Amino acid sequence: MFLAEEFCMDWQVYVQGSLPKYTLHVDDNFEKIYSREACEGDFHSCMTGRGLSSFYSDAVKAKAAYLTNKNDKVIARAVIYTAAKDEDGKVWRLCERQYSSDSNEILKRALVDSLIQDNQIDGYKFVGADCGNSRGFVDNEGNSLNCKRFTISCDLDWGDYLSYQDSFKWYNMDDNVAYNYSDCDYQYRLDTTNGEIEDEESAYDEYHDRDVADTVTVYYHGSEMSCDSEDLDDFEEILKTMMAIGFTMRISWIVLIALDVFLILSITHETSTLTVIC
Repeated sequence: MFLAEEFCMDWQVYVQGSLPKYTLHVDDNFEKIYSREACEGDFHSCMTGRGLSSFYSDAVKAKAAYLTNKNDKVIARAVIYTAAKDEDGKVWRLCERQYSSDSNEILKRALVDSLIQDNQIDGYKFVGADCGNSRGFVDNEGNSLNCKRFTISCDLDWGDYLSYQDSFKWYNMDDNVAYNYSDCDYQYRLDTTNGEIEDEESAYDEYHDRDVADTVTVYYHGSEMSCDSEDLDDFEEILKTMMAIGFTMRISWIVLIALDVFLILSITHETSTLTVIC
C-alpha cells in the first residue's frame, strides 16, 4: 500500500504539468465542497447535496480543503482535522479521504501535494483509500501511520447534523471524543448515512415518528401504537379530559341513583299509606 503511495508521489511529479490550472483553498466553506452545484462532475460521495456539512463547523475542529478550476468549480476536496491527537498526546493536522471530479486519482494527489507544499497538513489518508479504512493515514513523507491511534474532540448530540465519517467513526458522547479505532470505550458509530446518530438500543416512537430511549403502549383513535415514555403530554391531556368526563358521569349516576331511591321510598310510603286507609 505505502510503496504504491510513494509511486503515486513520483508519478505526480511527472503528470503535474498536464493538469489544468487550479487554485488551492483552505477555509471554513464546508457548504461549498458538499454542494452539487459547486462541484465539477460526479464526486461519487453519498454526502454531496445532503445539507449536512455544518457538522464540520459545529461539532469538530476542521477545515475545508479543495481545489478549484478557472471557473471556480471544485475539482477535488477533503476535510482537514486540525487537532487530531495520537496516543502520546501529539497533535496532528490530518487530511481525510479525498474526493474529486469523476474520482480522478491525479486530482486527489494534486490536492494532497498542494496541502503539503503549503504546510497545511502533517499527514493524510493515503490516496485511493476506501471508506472502510479508518487507520490508513500516512505522514507527509508517505510513511505509514497505521500503528497510531488517533482521536478528535467531537461535540455531537441527539438530533445534530452528522456527516458520514470514514475514520473517526467510533464516538463516546459522554467524553465528547471520536476514535479512529474500534477497541475503545465508544457508545455510538458515526459511519451512518442517516444524517444523525443512530442508537442500536433505541426504541421507535410511532406516535411522534422518531427514535427514543424508551416507549409505552398508547391507543390513538382506536389504534395501538408506541409513544415516548417521556413525552406523554397529549395523552395526559386526553386522560384529564376523560377523568373530568368520568367524574361528571359519576356525579350524574349518583344523582340518578338518589332520585331512584327517593322515588322508591316515595312509592313505598304512598303504598303503605294506602294500605293503612284500606
